[in-house]
Amino acid sequence: MTIDFSCTIGPWAFRRLQVTTVEGTHKALRREGIDRAVVSSLPAVLYKNPHAGNEALCEEIGPASRFFIPFAVLNPSFPGWREDLRRCAKDLGMKGLRLYPNYQRFSLRSRETKALVRAAAELGWVTCVSVRLEDERFHHWAMKAKPTPVAQIAQLALDIPDAAIVLSGGSHPDLQAFFRAVSDAPNAHAELGWVKSPLEAVKTCVEQFGAERLLLGTSFPFDVPWCGTEKITRADIPEEAKRAIMGGNAGRLLGN
Repeated sequence: MTIDFSCTIGPWAFRRLQVTTVEGTHKALRREGIDRAVVSSLPAVLYKNPHAGNEALCEEIGPASRFFIPFAVLNPSFPGWREDLRRCAKDLGMKGLRLYPNYQRFSLRSRETKALVRAAAELGWVTCVSVRLEDERFHHWAMKAKPTPVAQIAQLALDIPDAAIVLSGGSHPDLQAFFRAVSDAPNAHAELGWVKSPLEAVKTCVEQFGAERLLLGTSFPFDVPWCGTEKITRADIPEEAKRAIMGGNAGRLLGN
């Protein structure tokens, strides 16, 4: 089974995206042979209360969808996140957590952030932490969001070993810094959606970090899904490693 670990749905305030709907996203990902997708609300990134985006996403997906695996976007600095987390799990049936510290201006070092990640881990959830959503050169001049410091994501993984942490939106140098910092910590993972260079970057990642902690990511709709899948299927790595990255590792993390 092929599982995309980095996908968002909805409009983006600063850029017109070609696909913003559940139906369009499903069609685009299935076209590339993707069987399931971890998905979160894109508008929730910029909402003062991101939970409104979680509710809208789940309403649009519907309870019967087997393709999408909804992850909650929550801000630990926003009052009421504990109740929002409860609703995401109990009422909406969400399956994981996605954090955007750089856009929502909270610290990964804060007591509340660590409490949220621990609470997510108690639910059996994976926590994805976004380094970036799009190339910083494309940012609107009124909304410059610096990348989330990789060292802080690594420290979060080390501080909460019971929580499965996935670095999302990281470049090849970001992944190098992350895995160097976490060493062999088994709870630290990274999706490859933003690994775009150097040549044979995926092969280098497998050689440097091992395939067992790497995940397929398309970064859709900011990038085309084809780039996410082809960089893995065409990489000069063992077939076993390809299968693990394309879905085996994700299935294990998600308990599938």
